[in-house]
Amino acid sequence: MTKKGFVNDVNITLDGACTMERVTDLHAFLAERCAALAETPPSAVRVDLARVPGIDACGCQLLALFLEQLRHLSIGASADGAGTEVRESIELLGFSSLFAGEHPQP
Repeated sequence: MTKKGFVNDVNITLDGACTMERVTDLHAFLAERCAALAETPPSAVRVDLARVPGIDACGCQLLALFLEQLRHLSIGASADGAGTEVRESIELLGFSSLFAGEHPQP
């Protein structure tokens, strides 16, 4: 099994594509991180997407749910550092403001 990410107190670096093919592993990894962060919540968490070569709608939705869960726990949360192709996919799918920690207007 490949690595899913690297973690320290306030940074989570995802490693590999955030796509439907990896969603089960990513979900397990992010759920584990959410549980750990809930025990001793930091003020903010940054998800680093620099090592993510691709993302699809399923990956965006999973990451958005993770970020929203952290915010529900009163932890500031954002995802950034994506390369051009990943950033363009995120923008095209409409997740830019949510990943930046902004709350989109309805």
